[in-house]
Amino acid sequence: LPPSFPPHRGAVYRRLGDYTSAVDDFLLGMDKCGHQLDSPTYTNASRQLTLTYNDFAVECFGQGHFSEAITLLNKAIKEEKREKGFYVNRGDCFYQLSNLHFALADYRQALELAPVDWTLRCRCAVVSCELALLALHEGRLGQAHELFSAAIDGNPKVSRFYVCRARASHEMKDTVGAREDLITALLLDPDNQETLSIMARVFPGKSKSMILREPSVPSIRAKLEANLLSFLALVKQQGGKEEGHGLTDEEIVEAIGISLKLREDSSTDQTLADIHPAPEAERLC
Repeated sequence: LPPSFPPHRGAVYRRLGDYTSAVDDFLLGMDKCGHQLDSPTYTNASRQLTLTYNDFAVECFGQGHFSEAITLLNKAIKEEKREKGFYVNRGDCFYQLSNLHFALADYRQALELAPVDWTLRCRCAVVSCELALLALHEGRLGQAHELFSAAIDGNPKVSRFYVCRARASHEMKDTVGAREDLITALLLDPDNQETLSIMARVFPGKSKSMILREPSVPSIRAKLEANLLSFLALVKQQGGKEEGHGLTDEEIVEAIGISLKLREDSSTDQTLADIHPAPEAERLC
């Protein structure tokens, strides 16, 4: 058989979902080329092999075989270290296995390859928050505060992140920081019930309406607006012509749920699930 035949047959197997046979054929094709890096057949077979590892991992992910998917993605990443999707997929597998440190490391690596991907920033934010909650529970206050800050940097529109950081700041006797975060959380979502658990400790004897009339509110609101506008610019950058979204400013603002109006009532119910549904592996082309 000519060296080009096994990779062509492997491509057919890959499309049919017979990944084991596809891998065998791609490896055979690479062997027949003598592993000559400048051979077009070798280059094609190597690339197809890497993508097949990812496809196989996606199938394992869908079946709940997360450890097996990680093994396959390790092979894919060994061959191609600059493919964002491989790190995202492996991070999702680690997330499903509750290996949060490894998940965050993979998401951050993917973010280095795609700095304007705001969905990756949201992934990093959620995992950072979960790790911060563990640190807070274990009394590692400084680490918890740092991780909550990382979560806010990743997605500054989630009121819960500020409430959680306010708790850490309060435990660290940082009353000014705790109050600023609690006000920010209320500006984002006045109906966030999590604020009730700490409001009495940070602002003794004051109601929400009284807190939102504090002298520091205008400056805190201006800071929040600046952060949200930066986040908006990032969303708009990713949703531009390359992605084919063509979103207007108004559509993006609506999509990410920005609301800075001081209200007594709010229909917003912001939760982690709103910004980070159950991770789904992506299939690369």
